[in-house]
Amino acid sequence: IDYIIPFHSGQSEVVRQIKKIGKWQNYKNEQVDKPWQSGSKAKPVAHGFERLRQNHMATLALQCLFGRSSRFFTNLYSKNILNSDFDAEFDLVANSASLFLSGESSNPKAVLEAVLAEADLVRRNGLDEQRFRRVKNAMTGSMLFGLEDFDNMAISFAQNAFCGCNSLDLHTPAANVTAEECAAFIGENLTEEKLAMSVILPEGVSV
Repeated sequence: IDYIIPFHSGQSEVVRQIKKIGKWQNYKNEQVDKPWQSGSKAKPVAHGFERLRQNHMATLALQCLFGRSSRFFTNLYSKNILNSDFDAEFDLVANSASLFLSGESSNPKAVLEAVLAEADLVRRNGLDEQRFRRVKNAMTGSMLFGLEDFDNMAISFAQNAFCGCNSLDLHTPAANVTAEECAAFIGENLTEEKLAMSVILPEGVSV
């Protein structure tokens, strides 16, 4: 479902009206960068060690597809459709799981179409094995480097204690996450039926 949410500064309610877009309409100024967010629900693993593993696998999948060195990001960035504010993340909260893509763009429609196109390629061909290994190695290095961050580790231990797992338990199974698992996650959750998009229109820009 594709939605665009009109919002103007000073309104007491963020959303006064949601209009479903059948055909994307032109803006008065198409070059205005509009904040947007897109995402979908995923099936959460409720508790314990598998919850840690799911979070790592989903984050790895999103980084493979949408990371700064990905075909998706470099292509849209070179066309000035995305800027450096773009982000992709996976969130596990209170027995729910969601994946989010967010940023600013003069053409949110093109971003959503590119997301769906990349996900469709993964469904048909799987993830590029070389890129998967590079991103996986980079995440492992970052995870090890993070062990020296006292504040980050304290927060991680506290959060995971409530989920019945230990942050240090992740390192061994993280090495066993496969490209096939990540491709299946992408194929299941990045679909036209599951994805929604919201766009905030700056004051003076109309639908």
